[in-house]
Amino acid sequence: NTPLWREFMTLIRWVNSPLRFSELDVLRRSVVFESLQIPPALDGRTYKEYIPLDVYARRSEAETAAAIVKEVRDWKRQNRSPRSSITQHIDLVKSVIQVAGWHKTPDKPSTVLVQSAIEKALDELLKNSGILGDVSWSTFVDLFNQVGSATPLNESSDQAPIHVLSRIQVRGFEFDAMWISGVSDADWPPSSAPNAMIPLAMQKKAQIPRTDPDGELNFAKETTKYWLASSNDITFSFTNEDQETKAEPSPLIGLQLSQLTDVLDDQANLASLNHPWEMTQYDGELETYKNAQASPLEIPRRSPARTSLLSNQANCPFKAWAENRLQLLGDDPDEPETFPGPRERGTLFHNLMELISEEHKTLADFLRLGADSGRLDDYIERAFKKTSRRASNPPQLYVQHEKRILRRMVRVFLAQLEDSADFTIVETELKQPINIGPFIFTPRVDVLMKDESGRTTVIDYKTGTVRPPTWNPALLNRSEKTRKVDTQIALYSQLLFQHSKLNSQVVQDIGFQEVRTSGTPSQNPVDGVVVKKHLARNQGFIESAFEGSFEAFQECWQKELLALTEDFVAGYAEITPRTDVCQYCDLQRLCRVYEKADED
Repeated sequence: NTPLWREFMTLIRWVNSPLRFSELDVLRRSVVFESLQIPPALDGRTYKEYIPLDVYARRSEAETAAAIVKEVRDWKRQNRSPRSSITQHIDLVKSVIQVAGWHKTPDKPSTVLVQSAIEKALDELLKNSGILGDVSWSTFVDLFNQVGSATPLNESSDQAPIHVLSRIQVRGFEFDAMWISGVSDADWPPSSAPNAMIPLAMQKKAQIPRTDPDGELNFAKETTKYWLASSNDITFSFTNEDQETKAEPSPLIGLQLSQLTDVLDDQANLASLNHPWEMTQYDGELETYKNAQASPLEIPRRSPARTSLLSNQANCPFKAWAENRLQLLGDDPDEPETFPGPRERGTLFHNLMELISEEHKTLADFLRLGADSGRLDDYIERAFKKTSRRASNPPQLYVQHEKRILRRMVRVFLAQLEDSADFTIVETELKQPINIGPFIFTPRVDVLMKDESGRTTVIDYKTGTVRPPTWNPALLNRSEKTRKVDTQIALYSQLLFQHSKLNSQVVQDIGFQEVRTSGTPSQNPVDGVVVKKHLARNQGFIESAFEGSFEAFQECWQKELLALTEDFVAGYAEITPRTDVCQYCDLQRLCRVYEKADED
């Protein structure tokens, strides 16, 4: 399960089968096959959802890809049958990988090790060619995947850099460094485990191992001596809990503070070198690692950060640690799509409203648009051209259906404005930096407007259901873990605008513009926080907690957002997901939430 193995299998599958760009993304990061020149994104107008190798070679003009296509075509001319021998398939594989850059580099021993294992798997499959007979290319690829996955990575040197050994196997070896785990007071010395089916006296007389506690203690003492004599750099570790019982380090490996004091007296300069012995001591431990606590960060003031940091930290600190600190997921690669997904469809509506707002600034302008069907259709056509950069020429029937949906959404939007107070749009799709703690967040504001009295208002378009309780400031507090929260509205509340068209520099109202194709908009206005009558349903917490004061909301949001950034910088990464957070998370293989649930 190495990167090079995945790259190799992706390349040979691509020889005869079109692949999605997300599959080809492994080749983009490849060091061995970098001459394929896979870009970070593909234009949907140039490529379809599934990309054949010959199409990519022709449209990208990548010389290596073109050379591979030539090798494949030459091979097919010589082997016209849909089935070929294993030997013929392997000849093609070797030709393809050589053209793609399969050259062993001695300065990268890990790569050479995997390359040798892959070539060994090819030889193993070649030995069985007589038994397997003629097969198709897809069958060959499946067979090779099975053989290759079962091929071990054998270190050619007898001096492997890392050994994973049992406690007994360590005896007789010397190491540059050792990490010995499982040395809590409950595990070391190990407890005796006599056979329950044999009389204990008989087991002791026969000197069967693990029958006598004194024998286990002597064994542990002798083994510990071997450890200490095997290396000058030894790390002992243990879990902080064992079956709901607080674990302590084994007394056999306990450090004597008096010994450390003697060393520090002789080596006073260790403190200036940030030596581990200079660290604060707790019962002989040099350093303690906690599952829910990462090391603190040193963040320079005004460091740019993604807005997802706040949302993740509020809903599950572990997710914030994994995604925003370790960058485990990163950005999904852009790839051509036959049918746009929900995010693409939301972007389509936002682009449409941006185009409309460029030429319609007041309430009267929008109301006049409702009577001009031709003008509206023109905006929809332009929005499709602007948005469909990734979509690879979707069917016309689908496009017509999507245009009807957009037309209906704009009609709903215009109907919501009929009883609205007059307004003037100042900016659309505005990126405005916000300083919170050491970070600079730059959210994109859908609409910045001012009303008749000059009040500054931020509106965010929503094509789905709006749930105002999720942005209750009180729910951002770490102690409240029952409901998923939305930090977007809290972030908007901290906006400061330096704009020539605004009388005020501080945002004074915030609201969601809920636009859907079906259903009746809500008719409940809440002054000061939700300023449009069609925005929200249940806002009982607003009047009860803050008496409808927007300034009180802003102060509370500012306090809680600052606390979130402080938790992130301090390394707080506990696995405490709020309701429904895990449903849309891709960290299941890394997360310990299920283990934690079992403990509870």
